[in-house]
Amino acid sequence: MNVQPGTKVTIANDILVNNQIAFSKGEEVVVEKTSPNPKQPDYKHVVTSVKLGTKFQLRDSDIILTALPTQPHMRTSAPPRMQPPNVAARQPVQQPSKNKNTTALVVAAIVVVLLVTGVIVAVVVSQLGNDGSKGTDVKSTTGQEEQDVEQAAPAQPANSPKMSMAEFSQIQSGMSYEQVVQIVGGPGEKLSETGSPGEVYYTVAYMWEGEGSLGANANCMFQSGALVNKAQIGLK
Repeated sequence: MNVQPGTKVTIANDILVNNQIAFSKGEEVVVEKTSPNPKQPDYKHVVTSVKLGTKFQLRDSDIILTALPTQPHMRTSAPPRMQPPNVAARQPVQQPSKNKNTTALVVAAIVVVLLVTGVIVAVVVSQLGNDGSKGTDVKSTTGQEEQDVEQAAPAQPANSPKMSMAEFSQIQSGMSYEQVVQIVGGPGEKLSETGSPGEVYYTVAYMWEGEGSLGANANCMFQSGALVNKAQIGLK
């Protein structure tokens, strides 16, 4: 029998060595090498007894060929994983998203601050106006003086640069600063500016004095050239 090293075989019968069972019938062993015994050439297949922990030479009749030779020294490694070619290209794209979220939060915070500031200013101005009106109530003018004041007052333009409630209602999201100026009749006062012109989140906030109660005003915020938020207090 031509048995190559590394071939798995089955023991054909129980094999005793010094009255001890070295191999049991049906036990599977691996032929480590084929080396005929000089004295007994039939004993040539070298195998190891698990029971006795010793190597023995067996004959062809002692074994049954059950499997092809194994190759313990050859290992088959899995093919290397190929990294998707687009992974490196996608990673830099994710980083700007964090900047966009941060910029959006900053813009929202600026809007809140501007609205709160406008309310505080209007309340303070209104309070000062009430205090001043108490003093002016003491004064009185004659009909002639009132007539002279009315004649000396300059004529108001057709569209005052102050914003009225009707004009505020006409202003819609998405309008440009120039469209708002055309509706109001005059430019607003720049309150804040974030970023640089041409950037996606370039944001500018303007304030217009309002027609109505003392301290009335309106704020408009533009992002990338379009209106994104507006607020008013005291307009009529």
